Amino acid sequence: MRRAQAAGAAALAGFGLLCACGPNREPTTDTPAATPASTAPVVTPQSLAADLAEAERLPRGATNFKVCRASALDTRDPAPLEVPAGVIFISWGRKAGDERNPLLDADMLKPGAVRYVVVLSRAVTLTRDQPCALTVAQTARSDLFEWRMPLVRKSQDLQFQVTGVENHMAFPLKNRLGDWVKAGLVFGYPTADIGNPRPMKEEG
Repeated sequence: MRRAQAAGAAALAGFGLLCACGPNREPTTDTPAATPASTAPVVTPQSLAADLAEAERLPRGATNFKVCRASALDTRDPAPLEVPAGVIFISWGRKAGDERNPLLDADMLKPGAVRYVVVLSRAVTLTRDQPCALTVAQTARSDLFEWRMPLVRKSQDLQFQVTGVENHMAFPLKNRLGDWVKAGLVFGYPTADIGNPRPMKEEG
């Protein structure tokens, strides 16, 4: 859990520089504690145009993403936690560890690491009795932040953490959800292929 918290804090500390989450920018945050071995996704060369065509063919409105709260919140903050539509998740390596206490991959901060980004289309509420819930997500595209991947495949087995909120250049959540997000305690996982790319507005 400490690794997840450290990684989440490092990833979100400089949220005002979202472009650091793109695949070719130099990292602007401290590298989180390394996991025992790299789990960064291996991406073979493929046509983004072909992926885009596949992403556009996926059904709209079908559940395709699971959001979980960390086990630490069961005792620290047992009240229901709503994660609203518009929250943006960014990939942090292949799934490792428990869904509620994942091991995040330090290599995902290295230059050239491929990042996949999704945005929630539907709000989800997490409770102590139901700490994980299914919802609907779309891939997020941004030239400014170099988010170019139009398709997330379930077979990639990626894990995600919150990196921001749609339409904001700086992290705007100054409530309990924002506190737990900044502590790296909210995670996401594809449960089906995710497409239907949504261009992100880039104004603050």
